[in-house]
Amino acid sequence: AGGAPRLQTQFGYYEYQQRPLLTTFSISNFEGAFAAWSEIGLNYARLFPNTAGSLGAGLNLRFLTGYEAAWLRMDGGGSYEKVSENAARVRFPGLDFGFTTSNLNADQNDFKLQKNGAGIAFDVGVFQLVEGSEKVYDYKIGVSLLDVGFIHFNSNTSAFQISTDSATIIGGDVYNQYTQLSDLEEAARTLSQQTLQNPDAARSGNTKKLWLPAALSIQGEYAFSDQLFLNALLIQRIPMPGVGLSRENLLAFTPRFEHRWGAVSLPVSVYNWQGFRVGLAARLAFLTLGTDNLGSWFGRSDYTGTDFYVGLKIQFSGDTNGGFGGSGSSFRRRSGRSKVRCYQF
Repeated sequence: AGGAPRLQTQFGYYEYQQRPLLTTFSISNFEGAFAAWSEIGLNYARLFPNTAGSLGAGLNLRFLTGYEAAWLRMDGGGSYEKVSENAARVRFPGLDFGFTTSNLNADQNDFKLQKNGAGIAFDVGVFQLVEGSEKVYDYKIGVSLLDVGFIHFNSNTSAFQISTDSATIIGGDVYNQYTQLSDLEEAARTLSQQTLQNPDAARSGNTKKLWLPAALSIQGEYAFSDQLFLNALLIQRIPMPGVGLSRENLLAFTPRFEHRWGAVSLPVSVYNWQGFRVGLAARLAFLTLGTDNLGSWFGRSDYTGTDFYVGLKIQFSGDTNGGFGGSGSSFRRRSGRSKVRCYQF
């Protein structure tokens, strides 16, 4: 997983090339990180009947094994002045970067996962389902905390920090010789020499704690009938105290028509509080196809990305329902005449 939600667009090739010489511009705080890990989890969930319907609560406790990571963070802002086509005068009040090194010298055939760290994380959530007299339910609403935790990389890890209030001219030509992943260590030494006048001064250690992309999630769904639903979802990332992965913010409203053998949904979302998107998804039996950005396939605006997903659901037991992930048809009566609902998980 990885992301860089506040990466500076002025470092894009075309925008940078058009920038005039000897013009200083500021560098805002930003960060980006990547990590690869596996996890083993313990899950506990309970459903409590109440006067309105049912209250559900659950907890995931996950034990993480970290393999690879890379990160870059700028704190306190900085400045950048283009002095020639291949050189710039920069100021880094607080630059934090690093990477794992276990596979830097590996080619495609030699690459293998190696444990370089460990960590722990949890998810916790609750939801309330309000029963309807004729419909499968009236509505359900829930709140959860996602991906609260970290991975501590303490093996095959190189961490660097550059903090200086004085501006330094960095020539880009010297970095042309670094073309392989195995050159990253030497490139970091070169940057340290250019900014701190010492090739080893920027090295800050051989360990790093990376936070997972923690977020607050609020979900709600209203049932107009047994087949027609409106779902609302808010995901807001939670800032963590150090360097880590970041989750994008999302606000989405999704009308959905659902049947046992098929479903169609039309998610309308605001991505990261600035990009408006319309998607489309369809399910036939156990196969789901969809996209969250339909306009990227047909529109003519500036291309910033696209997505397409395929889902295959294999069910080994009876109907399931996980609060918000399950189908509305999971809340079925044992008998068409009965007024008592049997919830199946």
